[in-house]
Amino acid sequence: MGSAGTIELPADKPEIALITAMDRSRVIGAAGKLPWRLSDDLRRFKRLTMGHTILVGRKTFESMGALPGRRLVVLSRRGSQPQSSQPQRGAQTPSGQTPNRQARPQSSAAEPGVLWTGSLAAALDACRKEEKVFCGGGAEIYSLCLPLARWLHVTRVEAEVEGDTWFPEVDCDQWRLVSKDLVPADERNEYASRYCVYERISGRPRVSSGDELRQPGHGRETDGDRV
Repeated sequence: MGSAGTIELPADKPEIALITAMDRSRVIGAAGKLPWRLSDDLRRFKRLTMGHTILVGRKTFESMGALPGRRLVVLSRRGSQPQSSQPQRGAQTPSGQTPNRQARPQSSAAEPGVLWTGSLAAALDACRKEEKVFCGGGAEIYSLCLPLARWLHVTRVEAEVEGDTWFPEVDCDQWRLVSKDLVPADERNEYASRYCVYERISGRPRVSSGDELRQPGHGRETDGDRV
């Protein structure tokens, strides 16, 4: 599959918003699961994505299954649902899977509201009449969609956890922080977190210390800087 920069998007393409949670080292998953318990973040995910389409990879789909009130467009190498692809109810994870070929989108008879595609171009074409589409991972799907995204919805978990899946690096010069919401740790949320919304811009981002989308090598990094 070609790079995201070579995709010819339709003129009426939707806005793309990446939505994720990550720790201080950009960890987003461990062994196919979220490495934390953040009830407020799950509720925010539901509220933001309700009524929208969410682009996900096969492994992420298998972890979450169909979501009420939302359409899932699943990117897979096959371009169709494999017989072994059975959703695991109750789990949610940003594990990654790279689609690498073009395929006609196919609806899943077993899972209403689920569309399978073999390429990002086909997935976006299926969403061309929508105003906004969310990308819910995993890691390689985030990498595919990041160059095309206008918005980043990032829950920055105030912890360093063990994991095997990371959010891709982001060029901080292309983004500015537009809002931030602090969530303390409590009985429903294992760690404190900061919910940050970033918008793509040109020039230097105007963000506060600790909320930068900083890439390794751009000066000294502090906790919360890296994506």
